[in-house]
Amino acid sequence: MVLRYTYQIDLHCRRCGSRGIADVAQTSDELTNQLLFHVEHVTKGFYVSELTDAAVTTEISCTYCDVFAEQKSHIGEPGG
Repeated sequence: MVLRYTYQIDLHCRRCGSRGIADVAQTSDELTNQLLFHVEHVTKGFYVSELTDAAVTTEISCTYCDVFAEQKSHIGEPGG
């Protein structure tokens, strides 16, 4: 069975104060034991500076300051 979890991550640039949201998803396949992570969208003013296989280690930066954004996750329901 494949489960899909969606998240919204609040973004905040500590330098200029810009705020935004990133829509992300994790897909878990119980048969293959694989976990896939995707950034589906980020608010204008932010970009994915380093994409990894987990939300915790993926870095999203402020376009204006080129500084890593402070992130706070909000976990959604399975099924997306």
